[in-house]
Amino acid sequence: MRPPSVTAECRHRDNLVLAQGPEWLQLDEYVVTVSIPSPVVPRSAPAPARQYRLVDQQGEPHPVLDDLYETLEAAWTDALAWWQEQPGTVPDAMAIGVEVSTGCGDWRTLRHPGG
Repeated sequence: MRPPSVTAECRHRDNLVLAQGPEWLQLDEYVVTVSIPSPVVPRSAPAPARQYRLVDQQGEPHPVLDDLYETLEAAWTDALAWWQEQPGTVPDAMAIGVEVSTGCGDWRTLRHPGG
């Protein structure tokens, strides 16, 4: 069975229309013309540029470094600089993570805090 959006037209050799519309005829002596509309494919908008943000140990936007960054390197550079200014911090146990934006507007973790 064909989709309802397809129309068919059946003509005899002398060009008389014998059937038109949703009926499907299969006769060897007739010329059957089938017209299938082209699907309309919407042009997708360009993917938004990825953005990066810093998160705290709970995975929430960092309370101090709550900003959006164009690159992972820029985000991580700010995180390292801020972390090194904090008294009594250990560089290996940095409690800051990094997330990247997805095409649908969610966030995905790239680096977990403390990892």
